[in-house]
Amino acid sequence: MSGTSSNLPKVDAAEILAGIERRVEIETPSFQGGAVDKLADVIEENMRALGAAIERSPGRDGIGDTLIACGHWRGDEPRAQLMIRLLETLE
Repeated sequence: MSGTSSNLPKVDAAEILAGIERRVEIETPSFQGGAVDKLADVIEENMRALGAAIERSPGRDGIGDTLIACGHWRGDEPRAQLMIRLLETLE
């Protein structure tokens, strides 16, 4: 065979960098749950685009929302689960 095929995902460094920059530019003051939730919105959007099922629970007492993203990227059984809890530091 003259060419080889690969099952590895295509990695686009410019796309990855743009995603990182988008997240870093979102201000997330710890004691402003609404501001923190703007970052959660972006993460939720990205995970949905990957086909993840999202469970989002509202934060309490000024704390940002909790996101649980579960994907079936390798068959029928859930293979990856990501929980994101954006919250203030407790003293």
